[in-house]
Amino acid sequence: MTLYQDMISQLNSLINENNFRRFATEQNIKEAVSKACPDIDARFDEIAQSLWNKVRPVLSGPILFQGKFLTYDDAVKQKLIDSGFLDSRILNLLVLINFKCLITKEENDIFDFLCDDQLVCSNTKAFCWECSSRYLHALDIEKKEIVVFRDTHKCVEIDPVFKTKLKINGKLGLANIVYSVDIPHDFDAPQLGTRLGDLHEMKRWAKRNVGRFPVGNSSPEVWRKDNEALIFNPFENEDEISYDEAYEKMKASGYKNIGKIITDAWTVCVFNGQAKADDAQLVIDMPFKTIVAEYNADTNIIKITGSDNG
Repeated sequence: MTLYQDMISQLNSLINENNFRRFATEQNIKEAVSKACPDIDARFDEIAQSLWNKVRPVLSGPILFQGKFLTYDDAVKQKLIDSGFLDSRILNLLVLINFKCLITKEENDIFDFLCDDQLVCSNTKAFCWECSSRYLHALDIEKKEIVVFRDTHKCVEIDPVFKTKLKINGKLGLANIVYSVDIPHDFDAPQLGTRLGDLHEMKRWAKRNVGRFPVGNSSPEVWRKDNEALIFNPFENEDEISYDEAYEKMKASGYKNIGKIITDAWTVCVFNGQAKADDAQLVIDMPFKTIVAEYNADTNIIKITGSDNG
């Protein structure tokens, strides 16, 4: 019997023993029940305490989370458990609400904190920076594990590399913002700053022949080698290397530093530098009508190459 089934079973027994369903049409069911059964609060407390007696031992032992065992204090520090939320009082509340729902035969769709053996352990929703989902964590009493409540978080695997073809007609324009293109904010889209939200936004701009890539407040440098351009800060992707060493390493590899893009708006835009010359912080001559702009979210590198079939 799951924790939820145990609660419902005890409540049904209490209701049937006292014929409490006769109060289903009362405006204040709790008041009517209390008059008929003065010790009803004590009965609620007994049910809640019996349920808490199943929860408490799980909290005192090692708790599994994403393949690792945590102590109760560890889980609180990581904000997986809210000690002010997960205590016997939440069970008292659930007992009272489900008692009323069983009498009136209504669904409990407001305080949905218990499902099978999963008891919500924090009322603060977690946030996924991959897919922009928000979800609750729950303590699974049977598995002795912190899980996603009702298994509602189904994250998608997102390729960190995004490529798009852009027509530049021999002039590569680079800027922080393209003011001449107005794309309204999509309020229904995944949150910007998440992998899915950034991917959605890059696709929207690509349809307008603009590569708009989230690089943070990095103000990356622009490097050129033959007909290839790289936009990034090389020292950010090297361990234990100084700026000067990274700079010399790029020069030794045949790259020339030709400028940088100030990214106060945390983006680098790639576009037709002839058609949008007024937007450009930097314009580079390239012998291509069409380029491929490739952005790697893991390394924060933008790579520009020519496309012969564009």
